[in-house]
Amino acid sequence: MQDKEDDGVRRYAAEALVKIGSSAISSLIETYKAGETYTRAEIMYIFGEIKDTSAIPVLTETFEEEDKLEAFQASVPLYKLGLTEETFNFALAGLSAAEEWTREDAAMALGDMGDGRAIPALEQALNDSALFVRDAASVALKKITGKDYEYQH
Repeated sequence: MQDKEDDGVRRYAAEALVKIGSSAISSLIETYKAGETYTRAEIMYIFGEIKDTSAIPVLTETFEEEDKLEAFQASVPLYKLGLTEETFNFALAGLSAAEEWTREDAAMALGDMGDGRAIPALEQALNDSALFVRDAASVALKKITGKDYEYQH
């Protein structure tokens, strides 16, 4: 029960920070730099929703780090902030990675970006050897096209 309550509080806090907008960016950047992975992921989402370009430097640092999970998480707000080609191509290339989790994260990032150019690659990912990659590709395609896509479960 505690986790559900925490998730609800986080969701409402995120919504409030998005409403505050650019005034919250400097505090969010400080918290982001000191935060743990889960907190950083939440703040990356907020950066993308607020769309204040002051967040670009800190997101770019994360995007360029070795941690591929955080790089995929940073790619979506960077895409929303206008760095579309580099982040889109990064996520698109991730669909061809050897690691299954990387392909899954790439599909999820492409779905969150909502860029129709990803449709052919995501359709190919519906035939991936890993079920969770096929599932992520199906969800991403639904986000982009509004249509349900069949794949082998």
